[in-house]
Amino acid sequence: MKLHLAPLTGDLKRLNPFKTLARGDKMLAALREGARDKGQGTRNGGENFLEGWTMPIKFAICNELFQGWRLEDAFAFVKELGYDGIEIAPFTLAERAEQVSQEERRRIRKLSEDLGLEIVGLHWLLVSPPGLHLTTLDDSVRERTKAYFRELLHLCADLGGKIMVVG
Repeated sequence: MKLHLAPLTGDLKRLNPFKTLARGDKMLAALREGARDKGQGTRNGGENFLEGWTMPIKFAICNELFQGWRLEDAFAFVKELGYDGIEIAPFTLAERAEQVSQEERRRIRKLSEDLGLEIVGLHWLLVSPPGLHLTTLDDSVRERTKAYFRELLHLCADLGGKIMVVG
C-alpha cells in the first residue's frame, strides 16, 4: 500500500465532522498498515519517504466535537473509530479547570484507561474563563492567566495528559 500525503484543500468549514469521522476508521487503518507496518508512503512527487522505517503514529481527536454527548459515549465512539487518544478542551468539563472535582478527574481518567484511550492532554485552553490573555500589556490579566495555567497543569496531570496545546 502507498500512502499519499497532500495538503488539505477546499472549504474546511463546509465539511461535516461526523461524515469525516465515519470515514476515519478506514483512513486510520490504511495509515497504520502503510506507515506503521510497512513503512511505505509517497509525497506529491511520488518519492518514497518512509522506505525502510516505521513511523510511530498515534491518532487523537478533540473532545469538543462531541459537546452534548456523555463522556462515556464520546470516548467509546472515539475508540471504536480507531483513535488512540483524545484531547480535552477544559471548557467542555467546566467553566474553570479548578471546578472539575478530584473525583471527576479520577472518573475521567479511569474511563479513558478502561477503554484503552489515552488522554493526550489539553487544548483550546483559554476559551473559558473569560478575560484571560497571554500577550496583554495588562500585568493583572497576565498574572491571572499565569495562575490559571497552573490550574490547567494540575488538571492535565490528573487526567493523565502530557501536553497542553495553546490555541
